[in-house]
Amino acid sequence: MVPEGLDEAANRAVNRALREAHELGHAYVGTEHLLLGLLAGTDGVAVQALSGARATIEGARAKVTEAVGRNEPVSAGVGLEYTARA
Repeated sequence: MVPEGLDEAANRAVNRALREAHELGHAYVGTEHLLLGLLAGTDGVAVQALSGARATIEGARAKVTEAVGRNEPVSAGVGLEYTARA
C-alpha cells in the first residue's frame, strides 16, 4: 500500500507511518502518521531536522493520541486509506 515512485528513504518512512497508524488503531494514514514515520527513522535529512527542533517520536505520538485518540491496533491485514493531504 506504499505509493509508487518513492525513493528508498521515503519508502521506509511511509512503511513506518503505516505501522504507526496500525498501532494507534487508526483506519487511515494521515499527515500525523507520516510525521511519526519520519521521526521513527534513524537516518535522513528529515529526522535530523526534526531532531534538531527537539521533536521526538514519544512527544509526537503523545500529541497525535491527544488530538486523534487511540483505538485497539488495527489488524495487519487491513488496508488503510491515505487522507487527501497525506
